[in-house]
Amino acid sequence: MPDKNKMNAEMKIRCYLEEKGLLKKQADEVGMSMSDYVRSLIFGKEKLVLLSEGSEIAKALFLIHNDLEYFRSNGGIPSESVRAMIEALNDVSAQLNAVSEKLTDIHADNEEVASDE
Repeated sequence: MPDKNKMNAEMKIRCYLEEKGLLKKQADEVGMSMSDYVRSLIFGKEKLVLLSEGSEIAKALFLIHNDLEYFRSNGGIPSESVRAMIEALNDVSAQLNAVSEKLTDIHADNEEVASDE
């Protein structure tokens, strides 16, 4: 008897080499295999967008952390760097708010679908 939880179908698509490279790059950016990434594009676009945006937030926080570590070990933070980091943190805050709103919308949509069933 086949396992219903095991993927047992395969699809092949043709694309340009550059398109395949772009898919691979995008999948890597969100920490997914190409198969998972393509299935997410087809079946769960909202979740994929959030993964991508979350990745950008994580990168920004990592860069801010590196700057702070550098300045800590080199005797202090110049005032122009403080301003730049405040701007970067404000950007991160705005991105987090946008992701939070999207998650709220997705949650509301899922609850609406569940109540319709």
